[in-house]
Amino acid sequence: GYTEASKYINSLENTTNLKVACTTPAVCQQLLNTQVLFIQDYKQADYLLFDRNKVMRQDAGEAWEIYKNKTPLKIISFDKIPYVWIFEK
Repeated sequence: GYTEASKYINSLENTTNLKVACTTPAVCQQLLNTQVLFIQDYKQADYLLFDRNKVMRQDAGEAWEIYKNKTPLKIISFDKIPYVWIFEK
C-alpha cells in the first residue's frame, strides 16, 4: 500500500517542500520525495499516512484518534480492504 500511496504523494506539485507524517517512516523515507516525519510529529505535516498494520494494532497514536473519523484524501485498498489512508492536514 505504501508504494501506491507514495506514487500519489510524489505526483503532487512541489513535493520537495512537503512534510509527510507516516506511521512507518523507515518505509516512507525509501519511497517519498518529501521530508518524512514520525506520525507523532503530525502537527508539523502537510499530509499524514496511516497503515493498516499500525491502525489495527492501535499503534497509530494520537494522530489516528484525531483523523480516523475524518474523510481521507485517498485510501489505498486491495480486494476492498483498506491498507493505507492518506489525509491532508
